[in-house]
Order: sequence, then structure tokens, then C-alpha cells
Amino acid sequence: MMVLFYTAIMESILTSSITVWYAAATAKDKGRLRCIIHSAERVIGCNLPSLQDLYASRTRRRAGKIVLTPPTPDTSFLRHYKNATKTLFS
Repeated sequence: MMVLFYTAIMESILTSSITVWYAAATAKDKGRLRCIIHSAERVIGCNLPSLQDLYASRTRRRAGKIVLTPPTPDTSFLRHYKNATKTLFS
């Protein structure tokens, strides 16, 4: 039950726009977020994905969605990379 709460609420808040802010976050910021995740692990009593793992999975998911969108004048160049990306992000 606590894992579901963490995933639905806490992880959602922590990873809100993570693909945008993670690269610009300082080591101090990332350390504070790691402390929050570690505290949640102690409360819940099980291991949770690291901040780096969350960033990687959200980035892959976002890239996959971008590549799979229908071609428009802005994204038509992505069509060439569609097949390679499907296998990479599957």
C-alpha cells in the first residue's frame, strides 16, 4: 500500500518535468532529492528506484513518445530515426 502511495504521489512530484530540470540541477539539489528517496525507502521498508534511474526511464519514455508522434513539418526529420529508436527504447 505504501509503495503505491509513493509511486502515485511522491514519485510523481519528484519526477515532474525531470527531463527538463535534472541536467541543470546542482549536486546539492540531487543530494537533497536522494535523501528524500532514502527516507521514503526507510518508511516503506523496501528499495525504490534511484533518482538517476527515474531520470533515465522518464527520458527514454519521453524520447519514445516524441519519435512516435506523427510527422509534422517540425518533426519530419525524426522519421529516419524511428526504427532505430523503437529497438533502442523497447
